[in-house]
Amino acid sequence: MVPGSGNFTLELYSRSTADNTIVCLPAGVGYGLRVRRTLANTLELTINDVVLGTTSPITNIGWLAVVRSGSNIALFWQGLEKLSFDIGAATIASDGVLSIGDVGNVATDSFWETGLWVDEARYTKNVARYAGAYAIPTQQFVGDFTATLHQAAYPYPEHVKVTQFGQAN
Repeated sequence: MVPGSGNFTLELYSRSTADNTIVCLPAGVGYGLRVRRTLANTLELTINDVVLGTTSPITNIGWLAVVRSGSNIALFWQGLEKLSFDIGAATIASDGVLSIGDVGNVATDSFWETGLWVDEARYTKNVARYAGAYAIPTQQFVGDFTATLHQAAYPYPEHVKVTQFGQAN
């Protein structure tokens, strides 16, 4: 997944614990894109190693979406826009691997679990699905979805999670 400077929508339904990464797109030793749940139970949005902002406290289970539309990037929680920033023509850096529920370094293939459970996930390239409040999905996604199990750095097979997936339209 390489969003670059184009539009995209990344959305997932998850349950997370505090002070853990929900989704990250590693870029070198940093992050092109990262959404983290903080100790204060807020969501923190990072683009190209710059923390853009944090939300007010959230519940531990909910629907998360990150949407880029032109120069705007927005973070939604439970169908409501919580953060929105103008990032201009910035290209979101990427090593090409999107991690959900894990965080790590692609170059060294070292990933570690971060305390996240995912029910549904979808990445749509070149489409900004939401421009404001929306009704969260009530059914599972339908379409082409491929997943790869990635268990590089932690030796607990009972906790293996889907952390790399193909584009779904």
